[in-house]
Amino acid sequence: MKLIIYSTLFVLCVFSFYTISAQTASRLIAQVNQSVKSSTSSAQIDSQVFAYSAGRGGDLTNNHFWGIAIGRMFDSMKNYVSVSGGTFTKTGLILQDFKGKNTTNVVVLNPNSSGGFDNYMSASLLYDIHNNLVKYNDYTFSSSTWVNNSESVNTFDAANNMITSIWQTWNGSAWVNNNKDSMAYDASGNIILTTYFSWDITKNQWQAREYDANTYNAANQMTSHLVQNVDTSGAAKNLNKDLYQYDLHGHMQSETFQNWNNSSASWITFLGDTVKYNATGDTSTAIGTTYPTPSTPPIYSRHIVVTDAGGNTVYGLFQSYDNVKGYTDISRNLYTYNSFGQMLSNTSEIANGTGGWIPDTSSFYQSRFYYETYTPTSVASINVSPEVLKVYPNPASDLVNISLKWSEPQTFTVAIYNMQGRLMQQLGVQKTSDYEKQISVSVLPAGNYILSIKGEQGSVQRQLSVIH
Repeated sequence: MKLIIYSTLFVLCVFSFYTISAQTASRLIAQVNQSVKSSTSSAQIDSQVFAYSAGRGGDLTNNHFWGIAIGRMFDSMKNYVSVSGGTFTKTGLILQDFKGKNTTNVVVLNPNSSGGFDNYMSASLLYDIHNNLVKYNDYTFSSSTWVNNSESVNTFDAANNMITSIWQTWNGSAWVNNNKDSMAYDASGNIILTTYFSWDITKNQWQAREYDANTYNAANQMTSHLVQNVDTSGAAKNLNKDLYQYDLHGHMQSETFQNWNNSSASWITFLGDTVKYNATGDTSTAIGTTYPTPSTPPIYSRHIVVTDAGGNTVYGLFQSYDNVKGYTDISRNLYTYNSFGQMLSNTSEIANGTGGWIPDTSSFYQSRFYYETYTPTSVASINVSPEVLKVYPNPASDLVNISLKWSEPQTFTVAIYNMQGRLMQQLGVQKTSDYEKQISVSVLPAGNYILSIKGEQGSVQRQLSVIH
């Protein structure tokens, strides 16, 4: 189990890590990724620095990011040793401009030979009065002119649930349909069906290509996730499904992944996880079983995850199994957090074969995040603080729990965005002050995401990491 860290570029200018609160809040000001330099040392390989405006509670206004590091970075917490002297080479700048309560413009710039920046791409985002993203456009810069590139148009129902999302591309003279997602919900706001469409240019109409269907128990926990492909005749064909079971405390007890076998017209189990928890529920052990073929023995592995009081993962260990050695350490991740529940560091290590650990050479060995505390200059009448928002486990592999309490009831949306700014999931929530929800992230690729909760009178964002 390895956490894949992606560069935090475009989306951070759109969804800053800040919490609107009457009390002191915390926001991200820098990120540094380190890689292995030698068998005994490591060095930073890129970094980003973020700046914020004074208004609207402190919006992210610009983001400097650097490429391969050849220098050093200093801050009050850590002194990074230089690789070869010199300074970081600037590779980009992101600027965000707020045109009003419901619109945002973003510009991404690349450095030029004279030491300045040139336009590269930009985006405009339009929100409705409920903070739903109803339209997104991005542009590329060509010959001193901004040129249309892609567009997303979203619609929502009265409960602020997204019901359609259409993506289009610019063909030089008009917008051309590309993909469409259509969502249906139950009375509790759970997504029960997502239909993915592609535009059929020969028939000039939308053609369904995939169905994702979910079922839930009485506690609104997902019990199954079914994926079906759609053939050219419009018939749905089983592809794969996940099945979930829970214990009396609401913890996931098992997950089974199955593929559909056309020859036998039956489900064949491919992967399975059986999870056990300690008495306090802060440590879980998942025994993973892989079934390569019906005629070969299964392959076993084990994940041990330790969480803190806020549900944040502080330790993750992956082990493989054989009949001779039993379970053998393969890799581990160590995580630290600040008092606001924001990740300070993620360290990836691999076993050295002699009982010790060495830095992971296959990805970033370590990522560090730096924050500043501040008091928002614009405070919503509904206050949210990290003490009343819990997102756990984080990192998450299959399911993530959200526990939120507003000081007064309001309607709001819960959304997950990828690091390119695309909306991956969104739920609308009816007017309430207490919210408990479990969301499946098993279909999301491993990496970093933004969990954004936007209400009528308050909002909060959290970094969410997904591991598989």
